[in-house]
Order: sequence, then C-alpha cells, then structure tokens
Amino acid sequence: MKELLRDRIVDMTGRVAVSGYEWKLAAYVADELKGYADDIRITPNGNLIVTVNGSCAGPDVLYGVHLDEVGYVIKSIDDNGFLYFGKIGGSSDNIIPGRKVIIKTEKGDVSGVIGVRSTHMLTEEEAKKMQTVNVSYVDICAKDKEQAMEWGIRSGCQMVIDSPCTPMKNPDYIVTKAADCRALCAIIFELIRHIDREKLAGKHYFVFTAMEEVTTAALRSVVEEINPDYCYILDTIPAGDVPDIRSTDNPIKLGAGPVAVLLQHNPRFHNYAVSHPALVKTVENVAADMHMDIQEFAFTGAFYSTDAVGAVNSGRGNAIMTIALPRRYSHSPTEVINLNDCLDVYRLVEKLVYTPVEMEVGAWL
Repeated sequence: MKELLRDRIVDMTGRVAVSGYEWKLAAYVADELKGYADDIRITPNGNLIVTVNGSCAGPDVLYGVHLDEVGYVIKSIDDNGFLYFGKIGGSSDNIIPGRKVIIKTEKGDVSGVIGVRSTHMLTEEEAKKMQTVNVSYVDICAKDKEQAMEWGIRSGCQMVIDSPCTPMKNPDYIVTKAADCRALCAIIFELIRHIDREKLAGKHYFVFTAMEEVTTAALRSVVEEINPDYCYILDTIPAGDVPDIRSTDNPIKLGAGPVAVLLQHNPRFHNYAVSHPALVKTVENVAADMHMDIQEFAFTGAFYSTDAVGAVNSGRGNAIMTIALPRRYSHSPTEVINLNDCLDVYRLVEKLVYTPVEMEVGAWL
C-alpha cells in the first residue's frame, strides 16, 4: 500500500487545480472511481461527492478532503507579451522570483518563468527588498501580445509553479507542490477502491471539495445538503520540526504519525472549530488498538484552518474532527511529506470507516 500511495500522490500532485478551477480534476477522479461507489456526482461549484453504502444500517458519515491548491491567475498581457498575475490562496511572495511556471490554457500548457531583475542591475537598496507579486511578471518568450493570445493566454488562466513530485535521498520522504491536499486525496482515493462493503455499516460520503484554500463555503453547502451524523475532515498541517520554528509553538513532526487537530483558530478570518470529544476519543482508541503513534495539537493564533470550519458554519450542528498529515514548507512549491505518515493516515481512516461512533451525549460525556 505504501508504494501504491506514493504512485497515486505523484499522479495527483502532478495535476493542476487552483482554487475555483477544480472541475477537470474532479472529473478525472470521478472517472477513475467508477465501479467503486454507489453514486458519484460533481456539484456546480466543483465538489465531487462519492457515496458508498454499507451492507447494513448505520450512521451517515462525511469525509472531506480538498482538491484545490494555492496558485496564481493571469490578470493581463502587455504589448510585449509579458504576463501579469495575482495570487489565489495563501502563498508567500518570497517564493516567486525566478521560478518556472505552468500556465493552463484551452490550447494546452504554456511554460514560462517569473522574471527576476539581474543582481548586476540592482541598487543596494533594491537588493534589500522582497520581490512581490505586484511588481512581478511572467516571461513566456512571446514576441508580442498577439502571439501570447494565439497560444491561448488570456485573463483568467490558472498558473502554478512548476515543481513535480520528487523523491528525497531518504526514500520515505517526497517533495512536491500541492501535497496540501492531494496527498490526502490520494489516500481517500485508494481507501474508496479498497473498501469492503460487507464490513461497512451506514452511508459514507467521500467529498473531494473545491475552493478550500480561499473559502470553506463549498464543503458547507454539502454538509447542509447531506446533514451527516458526523464529519471527518482530512487535511495537512504545518510541521514544526525545522530550525526556524520553536517546538513550543508547533511540536508537530514528520514521521511521528497522523495528527488529531483538537482545535483550530485562525483569528485573521475569525475561523474556529473544535473537534468533537466523541470523535477524538474514537480516534485515540482506534490508534491505541492498532499500536499506532498519533500526535495531538490545538492550533491557535496562526494562519491555519480547514474545511472543518465550513462544516461548523453550516448551521446543522454536526460533530466534526480534523485528522491531518504533517508537512513542511506549507503553501510552497516544495512541500515535504513522509510516506510512513501517509500510510498511517490511510490505516487510521480505514479503521474509522468500519468503526461507527455513538454520538448520544450519555455515551461519551
């Protein structure tokens, strides 16, 4: 399974689906999962809902994992064929100068590079400044605006930094763009393909969501429609096992297992979600029975929130929990993940699928 997950992650991260542009990826996943589900449909806003029915009565359970990635959108083309762009999602400006990019057009992919002023031409004052998106451009080596448009470039084209999935010297680690959240998409994809329906109770909704990186409203609409008994949200989480993060601020490590996100509070956007005690206890018990190490963390005061916020804001009052995969270098084109963590997330969620949770207050309080 570890090798299968690695190959699926390579495939999924190699595809492009910036927030709001998920339809082609959703259609690809839907086509690949034909025959493994009772119902597969794509909503108008780009959510993919895969429904698997158990062999007997049980709870309605939703598993949310987002399809989209942070990236960029082309805004305009100047007369000389250079492109100007804006950010979609929370990427950092300090990663962009000199990067190779891929621009998706109706006529095919166009390669380019984000221009960076030659160091030979910089003044001492200019050298101290960070190059931001607002002063950046993309060079596609077009002779003029007309040629760029002939190649399919127009305002609204999505763009990502060209950073294919690559193994590290330590084979348990890979570096790639869009590990957030395609690694979890790969895990849920393989889980659906290997579910034993005879062991399954209730109805299970695997929702590959749109636009998580810019809004949690897409999952919110699904929760409002389905109104499940409870929800597991699968996502990545920043790891703190690097020199520039204090372990007291973030103790999460790669290779130390899945993360039970007990709480998430993003004050910048007033996002807040607390994992339900019954679901937390279930995860802890299942992991203990499997002799699996898990990490637990209450993530507060940082720029971090997941689709769990969308579920909370649905107004349905559903119980939620976020289970996360650790990753380094968040929202960069070089996110690093550990394949043993991926395997453990798969094993944990697989076990949870077959473990109904009693949500009556008296059963867990």
